[in-house]
Amino acid sequence: EELGPYIRQLAWYELGNDRERFAELMEETAPGPLARFGRPTAAYARLYTALRFRAGDAEEAERGRAKVLAALDRLEAELGDSEYLVGDGFSVADLTAASLFYPLALPEEGPLKPGSPSARGFEAFREPLEQRRGIQWVKEMFRRHRKPTRAPAGAAPAPG
Repeated sequence: EELGPYIRQLAWYELGNDRERFAELMEETAPGPLARFGRPTAAYARLYTALRFRAGDAEEAERGRAKVLAALDRLEAELGDSEYLVGDGFSVADLTAASLFYPLALPEEGPLKPGSPSARGFEAFREPLEQRRGIQWVKEMFRRHRKPTRAPAGAAPAPG
């Protein structure tokens, strides 16, 4: 409740303000028929996300930044010295937190390919957070507990 809506809103706000990268992302991720329409799909998606996630307002985006940082502070406080949020093993709490923080951490095991388009404004927000314990924890959760959706860079394809 205190992270999901705000991190989505902030990501869509920043992408909406970076039309070129928004269009590249739509071309890369849109389902088959929509991908063929390229830039018109991106224009529609920008309008949709601005309305659906209130992602067209700079004041709302600033509020979102504050909420995301507060959630990261809370994650780090909840972790304390532990490796997991609840008990000694991976739980739905860890899965949920790691998934919601994915856009900030962008672990290699995630769905986006390395080098996928990302809004410059969002990159400027996330880069100073890279070394924070919470972001490193998210990357570690993905490394340990998520089966890769693609081969890591430089790796040979799996035998098929």
